[in-house]
Amino acid sequence: MTHFAHLISTSHHTINTNELGRISATLPFHPAAIYKQPPTSKSNDTDVASYLPPLDKCVSQFTTSGLFARPNLIGTDRALMHMFDNSTLLHRMNGQVNAAADEFRNSMKAFSDEVSARTFDADGLSQGMPFVWKDLDPNVAPWGITT
Repeated sequence: MTHFAHLISTSHHTINTNELGRISATLPFHPAAIYKQPPTSKSNDTDVASYLPPLDKCVSQFTTSGLFARPNLIGTDRALMHMFDNSTLLHRMNGQVNAAADEFRNSMKAFSDEVSARTFDADGLSQGMPFVWKDLDPNVAPWGITT
């Protein structure tokens, strides 16, 4: 099951513009935003805007991203945290299996609490990055892996 979840979520989104579960048509970070050939050698070119698409292409990109956007399901039984949280199934299992299911759920809950608490620090960074990385939270299920 873990392998299937990986193939239809993280692997799929990594191959398709490296969007791990969210639509991120943020210019200039989106791969489709690179609108001219990158330099082949180190240069002093500091005009990042020259690499961006013209306005009409930006609108098309945002429209396409909007058409593919789907909600995340947060705090539902479809999230990874609840993978083994099935009372009918667990009722038939022995104590070790029930303990393992509890340990899994509690571990995922602790990691989810850590991920959801991430914010920017005083320098405007989160984990040393200029964005807050909250994808792959085990209590948030991208629509694409819940259908």
